[in-house]
Amino acid sequence: MIAGRDSDSAIVAYMPTVSEANYTKLALAAKGAGVTVDEMLERILAVWLSLDEGSKGPRDMDGGQIAVYAIYQRTRVEALYDPRTEGVTGTTAPIEGKQFSSPSGAARAVVEALNPQVNSNRSGPRFWRVAVTGKELASILR
Repeated sequence: MIAGRDSDSAIVAYMPTVSEANYTKLALAAKGAGVTVDEMLERILAVWLSLDEGSKGPRDMDGGQIAVYAIYQRTRVEALYDPRTEGVTGTTAPIEGKQFSSPSGAARAVVEALNPQVNSNRSGPRFWRVAVTGKELASILR
């Protein structure tokens, strides 16, 4: 609830509204992240409010890295993309703790680990998604 004043300067309270479609998307994102809807909204706002002026995408608040994820073979794999080096560091299995010089290298490692019988060539910028927006990593690259 938010307090404000009406035209007669009386204090009034009102509840901001969110469309059902947007709430459903927010609830789905929260469920995927294992947090409440309020916590998800706080995370999204924190990232977007911390954008560097002139940047093209969301930056992690401590170091300029961008949280990314991929879902492959029904497995969610998370990592951090560093726009300065263009490298990726895995934060969950099967690439946890491993560093890659490119998103494509990290994508290949995920495919090789989870589905070794297929050709692992992948376009990293299309394989990885920005955690906050769900859009392809390619959407924020120059």
